[in-house]
Amino acid sequence: MIEAVGVRDAWPVAESRLLLAENGPESAIARDRFGVSAIGRAIVFGESPAGATPEDSVRMRDRIAERAREYLLPVARDVRADSVVRKSAFIDLAFVTAATKARTGLDAVIAEAIAAFPTDPDLTRLPSALGAQRTLRSGVAFPSFRLAAIGGGGAEITNESFRGKLTLIDFWASWCEPCIEEMPVLHRAYERFKGRGFTILSVSSDESVAKIDKLRLGKWPMPWLHAWSGTGLDTAPLKAMGVIGLPTAVLVDSTGTIIAVNTGLRGDALQRTLAGLMR
Repeated sequence: MIEAVGVRDAWPVAESRLLLAENGPESAIARDRFGVSAIGRAIVFGESPAGATPEDSVRMRDRIAERAREYLLPVARDVRADSVVRKSAFIDLAFVTAATKARTGLDAVIAEAIAAFPTDPDLTRLPSALGAQRTLRSGVAFPSFRLAAIGGGGAEITNESFRGKLTLIDFWASWCEPCIEEMPVLHRAYERFKGRGFTILSVSSDESVAKIDKLRLGKWPMPWLHAWSGTGLDTAPLKAMGVIGLPTAVLVDSTGTIIAVNTGLRGDALQRTLAGLMR
């Protein structure tokens, strides 16, 4: 899924702009699986230039959503494209629109996606994941849950496990490359703020707990709370929370109220967000 994130190197920006210039919405590349993925990455790279500052993020996200709509909405509506390609285009467009501050047109995109594929589970979950009444959104209580604990002697992890602390709930899996890329970020944030009432709960969607244990015995010890939601993204707990993609990060305050979802919780932005809350 395409995503609006951080600073980009100069070479991908130039390459991405060339790809976008040579392949419009009507091109063959836009109607196959590789094309949707390549154009999605090109939009992000092309609109996130090297040297971009955190203050540029709102502008970049708006521009990324604008370009995504230009390229991906025609693909989503194109009956010549494979159904998987069309669904991917709808999902990617919904994600980048959800990342913008105004979220303009998001619910319309979701409604159109569901109308086009009314029985597809990935699309019918979009309202609870990204829509106006999404389960995970700022200002509401994090939903009640019970998950199997990892490394805790078989005990459960519930909302009470982190009550009273500022908690980053990180939905991840060892097979998720962007999740692994965040490992140094999470470890630095934990080491800096763990003595100030901050903790992390990592919720894995791996196929087995053994996969997680193997990773933690290697380069990334992840010395914080862990839970297992079951294999894959179609488990009941993740559906109930509206989680449809990895990584998903949710910051919850000491009372269990959600402060932020994804925005400001990845890369260098995470420490800036935590530092601002702990002044």
